[in-house]
Amino acid sequence: MLARLYILIAVLVLGAACTTQTVSQDTDAHTGATGPNGEAQVGLSAAALELDSPEVGTQVATRSDLWIQAGDDIRWCEVVEFPGEPEQTYAVERIEAMITPQGRELFVSAAVPNSATAALMEPGDRIPCNRAGEAFGEALQGVVSSQQSYLDQRYPADVGKRFFGGQRLVVEHHYENPTDEPVQGQVLLNFHTTDAEQVSQHVQLTTCDNLTIYTPPKGHSTHLGECALDAPIQISELGRRTRSFGTDFKVWQVDENGTDTSLLWHSADHRDNQYEFETPLSLTPGERLRFQCSYRNTSDRELAFGATTDDETCSLLLTYWDPTEPTPELKATPGRVLLNVDPDGIARNHHTP
Repeated sequence: MLARLYILIAVLVLGAACTTQTVSQDTDAHTGATGPNGEAQVGLSAAALELDSPEVGTQVATRSDLWIQAGDDIRWCEVVEFPGEPEQTYAVERIEAMITPQGRELFVSAAVPNSATAALMEPGDRIPCNRAGEAFGEALQGVVSSQQSYLDQRYPADVGKRFFGGQRLVVEHHYENPTDEPVQGQVLLNFHTTDAEQVSQHVQLTTCDNLTIYTPPKGHSTHLGECALDAPIQISELGRRTRSFGTDFKVWQVDENGTDTSLLWHSADHRDNQYEFETPLSLTPGERLRFQCSYRNTSDRELAFGATTDDETCSLLLTYWDPTEPTPELKATPGRVLLNVDPDGIARNHHTP
């Protein structure tokens, strides 16, 4: 188990503009369907994605020629881009994301313009991956994350996210196909825009990943992690990322001394994976978030942090902005990785990058 964890740690650490049309594909063996290598396929199950394009904004889609073979459990990283020229700005106030059936997880990141990462990303590129940073480089900003077939991410008033014409996105989409025939895999993304003057705060998305989790076969476990962030910040939404063995998930606000805690969110089911604050939560310097992941392992195998549905995850996602920096520098927003457990039983990142 330790060898597997060390390998995973190495992987994580090293490693026309406003008008588009709805993508709706209904392919079968009688209409020339092809598999991942262009070969003719028989018995393919194609899922039509129906998502109207934004009235104001743009729709971006991954390629429609991805087929998930019977029995596959696979994660792909695929490059798409915003239409238009670099001088065109998209002030996004809402993002919709849709993934075809058998899609289990979706994480979208944006490349920092003119970075080495962006230079490695060619629209249409698609490769198997464990995560986007491993596939293309670390100069990435989180955009949206979902474990549902449909996500409607709406930001608070005056808050949004900036993108630019030609900016590359990497769509990390994970599928499990337990059926006896290949099924289609595709993602649609709607970016609803507003006037740039209406966006006074620019949102960020980051993750805190606790890699120290372990649950024995037929066993139970509970793990605490603590995430230190740059402060002051405003947090509008919390997210949970665990898989089917995850049970309770809790998040607390912790003071600078680590003694005074306040429960913010308790999710008892892995499908209850987003929590939106009625009023954004303010974190002051020294304050941090503590989160707990609990598991009930009904299988005969060990569970540790990993990329497939046979593994588990323990991640806290944060949608936030810095109120002192209304137009933040376009830079990477790497996640926080918790690698070691302190003597008090809490895994921490111990710094604020």
